[in-house]
Amino acid sequence: MPSRIPCFWLEPTDQAEISFRRYADQIKSACSAQRVPWEGHPPSVWGYHTERVVIEQRVRGVNDASHHPTNEEKVDARWPSTCACGYAFEPSDHWQVNSFTLYESKQRPGRWTLHDAPAGAMWDAPWFKGHDGKHARPDGLYIIVRLPEGDWLVDGPSSNAQGAGWQRTGTPPFISATPSIGFGKPQRLHGWLRNGVLEIDMP
Repeated sequence: MPSRIPCFWLEPTDQAEISFRRYADQIKSACSAQRVPWEGHPPSVWGYHTERVVIEQRVRGVNDASHHPTNEEKVDARWPSTCACGYAFEPSDHWQVNSFTLYESKQRPGRWTLHDAPAGAMWDAPWFKGHDGKHARPDGLYIIVRLPEGDWLVDGPSSNAQGAGWQRTGTPPFISATPSIGFGKPQRLHGWLRNGVLEIDMP
């Protein structure tokens, strides 16, 4: 990964991505396939069988929601039948119809779901509001930043200073946060967010 990653602000669109997903619990058998969870992340072995097929992008309906498919939906020929490692999904393995909002940015062309957005993506997560009131910010935002190693809850609790969290200044995406970022247990990434740029310490 580069040592400097410019951030970009995501806003929800009126579009949704619909996909079919099959997966099997890890206890069945280990998976050897390497996958990239999002652009810019190194491939890794996930350890369980999973495969997803995007069916369509469409205007998001008021009743759109991820759900377990009906028996009628299961006969669709577009369902993935095998994992990348070759494992053949069984009828008893998990089935999901996923409907995820597509996001876009004024700073970077493209559209992504929050599952697929690359490192540097920054967005408001209103679903966290009310669960962590002492970390609420005057602008009413609860900001998350996609790091190369996962999602950093900038407005969430931290592991230092009794969980007091980060102090942030600026307007998205040109945010600065202090103190530094130490991500993962054990720590897998260290860096800074300065004026909308992630500065990652390289090994």
